[in-house]
Amino acid sequence: GGLTAPGPVPLVGLVVLGLAVAIGPLRRLTPPGTLRGRPGPPAAILARGLLTFAFFGTDAFVTLAVQDVRGAGVALGGAALAAGGIAWTSGSWIQQHAIHRVGPARLVRTGFVVVAAGVGLFSIAILPSVPTVTFVAAWAVAGFGIGLAYAPISIVVLDAAERGQEGRASTAVQLTDLLGCAIGIGVGGALVAWGERAGWDPARALHLDAGIDILVACAGALLASRLRLSARREADADAVAPTGASTGEST
Repeated sequence: GGLTAPGPVPLVGLVVLGLAVAIGPLRRLTPPGTLRGRPGPPAAILARGLLTFAFFGTDAFVTLAVQDVRGAGVALGGAALAAGGIAWTSGSWIQQHAIHRVGPARLVRTGFVVVAAGVGLFSIAILPSVPTVTFVAAWAVAGFGIGLAYAPISIVVLDAAERGQEGRASTAVQLTDLLGCAIGIGVGGALVAWGERAGWDPARALHLDAGIDILVACAGALLASRLRLSARREADADAVAPTGASTGEST
């Protein structure tokens, strides 16, 4: 609400109030060190929020860009979103078979970089001189990136959870997952609203939103180095690594 306020005073006031109300409960509902990205599960939980912020902060505006900015049909917008979904599945399949060979940190880092590349390509597709079919390619790239990074984050968190605390760990992941999605879409919506009030071309607001999402994805890529499986899990993975079927089942 603060981000869409018409003046600077209510904007700053509401944002500060919202943060003050939210930070305390968020810190209690997540492991200590989450907001600082402490190595291990806290960094993984924070990474999930950054991932959903970067991806869904642009995903929510794909059809707006396709139809209202570029003037293409509904079918092309649907094709772009479908390509993202199919690519997400493909990325998820690859990470399932690779996580114990390359480790979660590498997969998550690569996923963030690929998401950033997809959002960057989306930003290019907004330009009037670029073929509109580029949106399909852009969102396939972004979908592949989140497919690589999404599941390994949950594996890191649940692997480190103490016996009987798996539900609490899973809840923390889901919380930052949904929070990142909500804030990412909210920031993009606020930029579109600001642009409409200021008389901007809608493409300008979408370019700014894409720029923010790329920065968030880059922050996530840097954070990924703090993700790791426990020594026990890595030893178990080494024991089953020679056979592809066993690796997939253990994942």
